[in-house]
Amino acid sequence: MQLFVAFNFFLCFYTSLFFGFILLYHRFILIKPSMIVIISFHFMIQLAGTFRAEYIWSYLPNPWMFAFLIHAFPLFGASVSFLTWRKNTRKVFKRIVNSQLYIRARNKVVIILFACIIISIIAYLYYIPFYQTGLWAVFTDFTNAAQARENSLKLISNPLIKYSYLFVLKVFSPLLSVVFFNRFIFSMKKKSPIKAIVYIALLLGLLVGVSFSGARTPAAYIILIIYFSFLLRKGLPINPFYTIAAFIIVLSLPTVLTLWREGKEVNAFLFWNYLSSAMLQRLFHLPMLTGLWHIHYAQNQGFIGIAGIPKLAVLLNIEPINMANLVGITYTNSRIESVSANTCYLFSYYSYFGWLSFPICLLGLWLLDYSIWIYRQLSDIMLLPCVASASLSSLFCISSDYTTVWLTHGFGIILILSLVLDIWCTHKKTSFNSKI
Repeated sequence: MQLFVAFNFFLCFYTSLFFGFILLYHRFILIKPSMIVIISFHFMIQLAGTFRAEYIWSYLPNPWMFAFLIHAFPLFGASVSFLTWRKNTRKVFKRIVNSQLYIRARNKVVIILFACIIISIIAYLYYIPFYQTGLWAVFTDFTNAAQARENSLKLISNPLIKYSYLFVLKVFSPLLSVVFFNRFIFSMKKKSPIKAIVYIALLLGLLVGVSFSGARTPAAYIILIIYFSFLLRKGLPINPFYTIAAFIIVLSLPTVLTLWREGKEVNAFLFWNYLSSAMLQRLFHLPMLTGLWHIHYAQNQGFIGIAGIPKLAVLLNIEPINMANLVGITYTNSRIESVSANTCYLFSYYSYFGWLSFPICLLGLWLLDYSIWIYRQLSDIMLLPCVASASLSSLFCISSDYTTVWLTHGFGIILILSLVLDIWCTHKKTSFNSKI
């Protein structure tokens, strides 16, 4: 066991040094989605797996496989990502930092995105009345708030309503929030307080619009995108104080919603207790734990194969298995039957196909960086909104299957929509022969 623990700490420390080197001397690399995923994997999974090495040794039949996955994935992934497409990545980064100060998006972009949001929300509230949403339950019926949250999004049977609202959460609102924030900053620079207040009000409206399901993360996700877009414009400066402050601000809203949902009084003591324990546990331990559950299930019950990919299983006439739901029911005490132990696609694909999935997971990771080609085509109108939104969308690789990230979480949709809007607004032709 001591060798296992030492092995984990050595590789984790080496990975930390490598990422520290990147942060200090090659910060432009951080706009590559693969690098964002890998660094997030390091902080949210690799570190937790390292510090729980003794427990993992006693818990898994084959703990070395788990150790291989959590260390080889960031090391192999980061090495290739660091060496590829550097020239064009640097050019995109410099364009963001040196572009005209807070360039304002064309009104066409704002109108299209805003119209998509309004139409989708109207359809959503027509299908699920406001008094039946998870957000309403948070304030009025906290005992059933968890189930109301599930009914308000995950269990919606109408795919058109479900995916249109998902696109509000994952695509339209992220892009528009960056546009509104830039206009807010521009208004402040031009000393137009009335316009600035209008854009703040619109941003607050977006936060409400993405919170109808009662889920805690969508609003925090929008705030995080806005903050990341601000950092991008500044060249991604390293400031521990601002980072910690932003971290607390981003987590404050879901913490307050959690307290309301559980019917508890919001006071400073409970707020800090939930923020420092429940929220931090959810961010820096649960992603590793759900991955551990998937590995444990596969090593004890066997790999489930194609059945783990429902759409492909149906095409091949195989009974599909919702692995996240199966693991969630097996390893938790939740009273909700729809509970899902979502995890990083690295672990879920291992539970489907075993160690053969590892090179496929790496290829999928590097494929995310083809977004650099999209970034190169964009004008300043859509560049910052696209990069900020796509970068944060890629983070869902930590908690979702790979294909789910591209569609349901909007990574691919953000890239395509940004390119289409940019071409339509600038009337320029895109060179499909551009080299990365």
